[in-house]
Amino acid sequence: MFKREAPVNTLIHMEHTINEHRAPTDDSVRLLKEFEEKAREKINSAVHILDTTFDCVVQTERDHKSDCTRLRAIFSLNGIREVVDHEYIAREPWDEISMAHELRDKVAVVIATKMINAAFDKLYKTRK
Repeated sequence: MFKREAPVNTLIHMEHTINEHRAPTDDSVRLLKEFEEKAREKINSAVHILDTTFDCVVQTERDHKSDCTRLRAIFSLNGIREVVDHEYIAREPWDEISMAHELRDKVAVVIATKMINAAFDKLYKTRK
């Protein structure tokens, strides 16, 4: 009535490759850092950069009528000439130091926005 079959034991041969993932040793980490440093030096030495020239003259003018001091920075960066003005009412001697710092910051903004912008424009044009 029922057909009975006994399970057959068969031997199956399987081959597994076990990859061992070890933490890097101190020597391998040191070698990796040396290779990375040499690669950075090689890349940095391959970049061609021209010398930059920066000339600046600061003029001061005291306006007694309005009781303010005007500072004018006339500077040239790589042959491009710019003028930056700053007015300040200086009543104490230490105010002149902060006035000079504010003029310096205005010059830095002009350099960053107008002068260095050309280098980044070249970068964006090459990526398009």
